[in-house]
Amino acid sequence: MDIKRILFPTDFSECSSAALDCASYLASATGARLYILYVDELKDVSVPAIPPVEGGYFYAAGWDDERREELQEMLSKTVPTVANIAYEHRLLTGPPTMQILQFAEQESVDLIVMGSHGRTGFSRLVMGSVAQGVMRGAKCPVLIVKPPTAVSDDVGTTVTGSTLR
Repeated sequence: MDIKRILFPTDFSECSSAALDCASYLASATGARLYILYVDELKDVSVPAIPPVEGGYFYAAGWDDERREELQEMLSKTVPTVANIAYEHRLLTGPPTMQILQFAEQESVDLIVMGSHGRTGFSRLVMGSVAQGVMRGAKCPVLIVKPPTAVSDDVGTTVTGSTLR
């Protein structure tokens, strides 16, 4: 597998940080360009009815210039954890799963590396899973990095689970 472009979608969470470590390592090992992407989600205001009534979308938390600048600043602080990697930041707006899949296809991404919050049961049903949607819809391989976990060794020291090194 020839990897030239890696997509790392972030939500600025701890899960994303672990995935960034992995994406950075893989980009370094393969010489790939790393795309660091944040999608500001739009909220669906469709009215549930039979037949369905389209309501459209609105921006979460009052999308304006100040919010965009704040997100751009947070995104610019998200950088590869390994030196000498070619990377770009992208800020998109819309439904995250759809935007990630469209971006991956438009940029001919070879691999998507993303974190998963590990939600299960009712929480997953209600909140959905962007990682699951991307995994199902992507035309390229998707590597899902689970959240770091704390484990105890034989001496009683707590060690945090790690990613690739």
